[in-house]
Amino acid sequence: MKKAILAGVVLVVGLLGLWFYGRPAYRHYRETRSAQQAVSLMAKGDYRNASLSARQALQRNPRNLDACRVSAELADLSHSPLALDWRRRIAEVEPTFENRLMLARTALRVQESPYALAAQPLEELADSGKSLVSTTPSVPSWPSSSRTRARPLRALSKPAVWNPPMNCTS
Repeated sequence: MKKAILAGVVLVVGLLGLWFYGRPAYRHYRETRSAQQAVSLMAKGDYRNASLSARQALQRNPRNLDACRVSAELADLSHSPLALDWRRRIAEVEPTFENRLMLARTALRVQESPYALAAQPLEELADSGKSLVSTTPSVPSWPSSSRTRARPLRALSKPAVWNPPMNCTS
């Protein structure tokens, strides 16, 4: 009798543990699988099923980058203004140079003349470019070996002079 009760308790604790740890793992698996399916279906040109798979992945995780990218591409293909929302979400989740540039491109296509939303990522990119230029050394250090030697950059500091062609008769 005691063994049956102990076995029942162990079984209940095991099922609760499986429920507690197995359910999030299964949800993550479903999200990743749906996002991968969306990407592969998009590459095959099956836009309807790609949209369905992307929506399934986004229901499980609204910040899934692959599903957001598929949704943004589908919105771009259909010339929908929703592409701007998807590109904005992608740039918020992963603010890389490429994602911000895609946001600016979509904003220029969708918005009207003042282009307020397009100006913001472009200004951020310009600021990051200025900080990149200010952190790089002015003269590059090239490795010198027996075959290649670093040459001075005097030729670059001279002003450019245009010489007209000599064989022109006019």
